[in-house]
Amino acid sequence: MRVDDPIRTRIRELVLQRVAERWTSVNSPDGCFGSLVFTLFHRRRIDGIFAVEYDAADRKRLHCQGDAIRAWRYDRDGLLSIDLDDCDPGPALDKGLWLWPIWRFHITSDNREVIINELEGPHYAFLWRFWTDGDNADVRLCCTKQVWQRGISTS
Repeated sequence: MRVDDPIRTRIRELVLQRVAERWTSVNSPDGCFGSLVFTLFHRRRIDGIFAVEYDAADRKRLHCQGDAIRAWRYDRDGLLSIDLDDCDPGPALDKGLWLWPIWRFHITSDNREVIINELEGPHYAFLWRFWTDGDNADVRLCCTKQVWQRGISTS
């Protein structure tokens, strides 16, 4: 695996930027209307998000698999690289959701595709497929598939 490849590093930064944007959108609804919708639909705030990079993925089912390579935590203090053993979302709370969701992701060896599993709880996930577009610093992620899946195994 090419861990220090500049394109791969940039793709990883874009995934982690998405994690930060997700945390912000959940914890800081925009304006009065956003706060009202947040309250009416009983959305929950989260303490943070764990992001874990994997060395493989089932591209057909959009599931990250294999060995975890590295991990980060994003919360109100920002992004921090952490030990893989520190990625514990805690117990599932109301509606079976965690206060610390886990994002698993895999970047293909050719840097052309990213699979992301946004695990909201022990049995709930958004599964994403992104194609990469551009080269070097201009690379961006383009979503090609998004699936809500219930009953996914989080182990």
